[in-house]
This record gives sequence, structure tokens and C-alpha cells, in this order.
Amino acid sequence: MRLSHGRGFTLVEVLISTSILAVVAAATYLLLDTGLRARSTTHEESRGIGAFSRTLLLIRGDIARSERILFLGADSLAMQSPTGERISYATRRSIAGAEIFRSVDEGSGWIERPLRAVATLYDQPDQQAYMSFTDGVGGTVTVELMSDGHRIRFAAGSWMSP
Repeated sequence: MRLSHGRGFTLVEVLISTSILAVVAAATYLLLDTGLRARSTTHEESRGIGAFSRTLLLIRGDIARSERILFLGADSLAMQSPTGERISYATRRSIAGAEIFRSVDEGSGWIERPLRAVATLYDQPDQQAYMSFTDGVGGTVTVELMSDGHRIRFAAGSWMSP
């Protein structure tokens, strides 16, 4: 029996190519991991800012369409729309931060559309999330929101378009 001496790879060549493959695989893993972490962070931030923006538009629109303010407290607001609906906002502390609740009473004394959370404002390690209402000048209501380190303050009144 004769052994054929074909050309093959030497041990050194195999070790070098395996080392190069390991370096390329590690670099690819680091790039993918960094990209996925950035995507996750961006998604979390955009989720918070999106809820923040929707809440601002909802509150400002309700105030702009209101006929009169029925109650104005530090963390709650009740107003009456021209159709007689009573729209209320209140905040409640939760594990994540402050939840904003909105309810609508269509005039029967019972809340037909149940109280539901329209947004959650998220705490930061050094700053609690909150929503506050204060009586503004000329029939306006000043609303201040703090969430995820973002603070927005605006004034709205029935004379303003939403």
C-alpha cells in the first residue's frame, strides 16, 4: 500500500487562520452588541418622549376646548367642555414614576369612559417625575411635566388653539 503525499495545510497555517477567524468573530460580536445596545437605548428614550408628547397634546387640546375650569389642584385638574362633559386629570405615583390618569364624565354623574392611565412619566435617579397644574394669568392653566430628565412647561387656555 502506497501513501500519497498530497499537499495540505501545515499546523502553523491552520493556527494562523483560526486566530484570524477568532479576531474577526470577536470584532463582529462587539459591533453587533454595540449596535443593539444603542438601538435599545434609543427605543427606550423615544418611547418616553413619545408618551410625553402625546400627553402634552392631549392636555393642551382638552384645556383649549374647555368651557371652564371646575377644579385646579397641584396634581389634578377638572374642566367642563362645551358639550357638558367633565374631563379630569390626576397623577398617581407608581413604581416607575408618575402615572397620568384621564377620565371623562359625560354628564350622568357616572364616569362612562373609565379612568385610565394616558401616560407614565419616568423617574430619574436624581429627579422624580411629576405633573403639576397652576393657575395662570388671564384664565390660562400652566402645566409642568418632568419625565426622564426632560422638563416642559406650557400655558394653555380656552382661547388657544390646540
